[in-house]
Amino acid sequence: MNRLLKKELRSLVDGEGFNPGDIVVLSPFAFARSWTSSPPSELCNSIAVLDDSSPRKLNRNTIGFAQIGDFKGLESEVIVLVDMPRPGRSETLRSCQYVGMSWARALLSMVCC
Repeated sequence: MNRLLKKELRSLVDGEGFNPGDIVVLSPFAFARSWTSSPPSELCNSIAVLDDSSPRKLNRNTIGFAQIGDFKGLESEVIVLVDMPRPGRSETLRSCQYVGMSWARALLSMVCC
């Protein structure tokens, strides 16, 4: 897992007081292709990969991960967008960025590499 993402997730849970179940990490890529796929050992069991049939089955102690397309029409208190270029850099991903950004109810975070 990218150190910036790890730091952001820690800040959201420890610093901001969100429950892990309030957080969904969204990527345009499948989990295996995302930098979320190699979490440090202390976060390994705290990330649940969601698909189009499981987004609402999260427990309160699990951070969710979904491809943007699989999270279509859903919301979460906190959305963390990953694996995206900085906003505006890629026309092909602009719509993905917009869609992912619109699903955060309380807080949106983008972790850019």
